[in-house]
Amino acid sequence: AERFRQAGVKAETDACALLVQYIGDEDLHALANEITKIATWAQGEPVGVAEIEQLVAPIADIAPFALTDAWAERRQGRLLDLCETMLERSDKSRRDTAPRLAATLNGHLSRMRQLKRLADEGVAARDAALTLKMHPFAGEKAYRHAEGFSDEELASATVRFAELDLALKGGSRLAADVELQRALIAVSAE
Repeated sequence: AERFRQAGVKAETDACALLVQYIGDEDLHALANEITKIATWAQGEPVGVAEIEQLVAPIADIAPFALTDAWAERRQGRLLDLCETMLERSDKSRRDTAPRLAATLNGHLSRMRQLKRLADEGVAARDAALTLKMHPFAGEKAYRHAEGFSDEELASATVRFAELDLALKGGSRLAADVELQRALIAVSAE
């Protein structure tokens, strides 16, 4: 917002947040270039979300943990939005990206099931992470995720991901991204 103001343009807070989401916050040079481009285009007029959507091509990667967090929080809308964004921003086709995203989620499911078993045995989160040779922060986070699911839900998710795997390997006539989205809806339901 300050950089826009220095360029003589008022940018809405939501527009600034969207710009950072699209470009990321690690490459400050790229972010500065986008601000300069938008400010030049705006010629002193205010900049809102619509202008950012029209003028900026999203390039920032979304970390896989954003997907697993949305799943663990059972935020279906967010989960599907993130999935769609990751499919759109991938440099590979949707057909090739869907199995990669499915593998990320399936790996997280596997860790959650292992951590849940350890939790049932009375093992603390940090100790469980160390037992599974996971980074303590990632392990503790997955441990908390596992607490939000029953054993039955985790077993059901395992079956659903196996069905997804079959579908992605030719067992379905639906597009890979559609199969992935259907599985996400199923495993994130309350």
